[in-house]
Amino acid sequence: MCAHYFAVYLSSLVLLQVMLRYPFLKRILSSLFYCLGTLRENLQKEKHTTVSLSKCLLP
Repeated sequence: MCAHYFAVYLSSLVLLQVMLRYPFLKRILSSLFYCLGTLRENLQKEKHTTVSLSKCLLP
């Protein structure tokens, strides 16, 4: 579990560097981060991971 969070942390750092170099990707990545944030909130409330993921990816 801890390794998973570490991988997420590293990938977020990489995404941050990409955002700084390519501003046109900023909108896409910010919507992705918003999606992941709402997914994390949904995971804390409920345990239906696939339902939350499909709601997030298919609005």
